[in-house]
Amino acid sequence: MFLLKSKSSRIMVLFVFALVLAAATYGFAEANTVNGGTAMNLGEGTGTISGYAVTVSYTVDLANPSTVDEVGLTLDKSATDVQISLDSGVNWIDCTGAGVNWTCTTSVNVSAAQSLMVFASDQNPTFVP
Repeated sequence: MFLLKSKSSRIMVLFVFALVLAAATYGFAEANTVNGGTAMNLGEGTGTISGYAVTVSYTVDLANPSTVDEVGLTLDKSATDVQISLDSGVNWIDCTGAGVNWTCTTSVNVSAAQSLMVFASDQNPTFVP
C-alpha cells in the first residue's frame, strides 16, 4: 500500500478517477427505445436497448479524499428507478431522486472503483443483477 504524501498526488488520483468515470459514462450516451407493447427507456435489458445520456459528478470525503462519498447523476430524460455499480456489476447501489436528478451514496475507495455502470428505467422494473 502506498500513501499519497503531497496534495498534488491526491489531486492527480482524483483527476484520473474523473477520467475513468467520464469514459465509462460515454457508453450510455446513445438514445434507444425498447419496444415491448409500450415504448420505454432502459439502460439494461434485451432487444433494442437504449441508454440515457448521463452526466456524472462525484463527491469525495474531505477527511479522506481517496473515498467517494456520493455519485450524482443527471439524466437526459426522466427515470423512476436508478442504480449504479462501481465494481463491474458485482454490487449495485440504489440511488435516490426523481425525474432527471439522482444521488447515489457510496463509501467506495477510489482505487476499488473498477467501472461505472448505470441502470436507469422509467417503468419500475424488477431489477435482478
